[in-house]
Amino acid sequence: MAFFPASHSEAGAWLNYFVQSQDGLDATKTTQVYAMDTTLRFASYPATQGANVIAELVTLRFAKLDVIRHVPKYFDLVGSRLWAVFDITYRVKGDPAVEDFSVPCACMFSIVKEGAEKGKIKELGIYMDQTMVEKRMEEVSRE
Repeated sequence: MAFFPASHSEAGAWLNYFVQSQDGLDATKTTQVYAMDTTLRFASYPATQGANVIAELVTLRFAKLDVIRHVPKYFDLVGSRLWAVFDITYRVKGDPAVEDFSVPCACMFSIVKEGAEKGKIKELGIYMDQTMVEKRMEEVSRE
């Protein structure tokens, strides 16, 4: 269940909750962590709004992956904003080379502080270079 982190240690627990919602490649968990009117800014793609729209995009993305693993490196909580840096490992589904890609990532989470969606993501900015992973997805789709 989502909760609003009020301390650094709670922010670590909240990040683990978020990571678990992603690392299982189960897109149905997306709406458990995102507020209904969330704004997502992922890499250089246009902003996406709405938990249901984000869930659709996540479903398409997860369908192309065998592995996604987030390892938090460090983070800080300032008010309702959580800044975090991850190393993320990706493995493309169907890759005959079974190659893992490690991609550094910085994120800014704006978390709902109170109300029915307390603890859910109101806004998420994900800053990373997906070039290697997307290139491999394209190559595997042609093989």
